[in-house]
Amino acid sequence: MQKHVALHMTKNSPAMLQTTPQKGRSHPQNSARQSQLKSLNFVIYNHRGREMKQHKTTITLIQNDALTSFLIRDYFNLPRKEALMSALLSRQLGQADLVLCLLRLRDKSRNDWHRVFTHYINRLVGHPIFIGQPCLLRYRINGQAPTIQRRGGDRRIVWVLPANPRQPFTQAHLRWSEFRVGRSISQLRLRGHKRRDIYHAIEKGWIKVES
Repeated sequence: MQKHVALHMTKNSPAMLQTTPQKGRSHPQNSARQSQLKSLNFVIYNHRGREMKQHKTTITLIQNDALTSFLIRDYFNLPRKEALMSALLSRQLGQADLVLCLLRLRDKSRNDWHRVFTHYINRLVGHPIFIGQPCLLRYRINGQAPTIQRRGGDRRIVWVLPANPRQPFTQAHLRWSEFRVGRSISQLRLRGHKRRDIYHAIEKGWIKVES
């Protein structure tokens, strides 16, 4: 009887209760880390949600565009039947991810669809994305600029007429936005511009290219 009582008291003693691990409960530090991660994910989700709501109209246009929506869903591996906005937010994707996806789709396109992608990118960013002037043209050695000779399609545009000189409501008027400083003739050719149209713009003085 005494042995039984002694064993019973030993199992229920405070020292025994402190050292005995309790199942179903995590360590306080782990629970604190989990709560911090949950709060951080909640903040990120709310920030991206507010960011995406500012572009709700553009995302709706993309969703109604069957081909662009399909390519974006295929790029991010999103579900087909879920709304595009909720599908992006569920994967914690924001405006920057969508713009990067459209930029990569535009670079791979070899037809008029690159103009559609450019339109969506400009709406999401808020302004056109321009190509900067080549920095090597400003580099100088002993006070003199180095002579860089480019041939044919490697020559780049160094100046563009600010106003669109093409006739409004024509395809040529729409294609004028592709003439940008820093873009080469071969890049214009890949975007569907004909050689005669490029050299016609050069002869008219609408653009200037490297000599």
